[in-house]
Amino acid sequence: SLAGTASHPFYRCRARHCFGNRQPELAAASIDTNQTNWSRPYRRVRLLRQGQHVLDLGAAPGSWSAYASMRVGAHGRVVAIDLQPLRQVLPAFCTVLRGDAFDEALLEGPLGTEAPYDVVLSDMAPNTTGIKSVDQARSLALCERALEVAERALKPGGRMCVKIFEGGEM
Repeated sequence: SLAGTASHPFYRCRARHCFGNRQPELAAASIDTNQTNWSRPYRRVRLLRQGQHVLDLGAAPGSWSAYASMRVGAHGRVVAIDLQPLRQVLPAFCTVLRGDAFDEALLEGPLGTEAPYDVVLSDMAPNTTGIKSVDQARSLALCERALEVAERALKPGGRMCVKIFEGGEM
């Protein structure tokens, strides 16, 4: 649970600091740090660096994975997973998995073989209902599950960046 998150070792509340109330633009046609406004927060906090191993949960449509691959370079590694297929073409040093990021078989298998990761990104979003409190609760539940994956997959001192719908408890 994220109750008492301020004391949790992996907790870093960067979403509000990075994006304010604005959602990042995910539909970038090309990944160019001079053209994509949503890449500025990552550059500002230096979340992604050359040679890192990155796990991207909820990777579709693939823009964040493409940006991460550009930042970590060919000496790094990006593992992207989503229930939906990625529309973005990623470099050869990236692994794309289609499936549930919380599936134990994937966590022990393909996701686990690449661990430990330097960074875990989570851009997962629940299927929305239009009922704000329900959508926020579902978003929080996804963040909690992503945090569980990060606790298992991150190396000591690793970092996590997660998207959450604001409101209620956040």
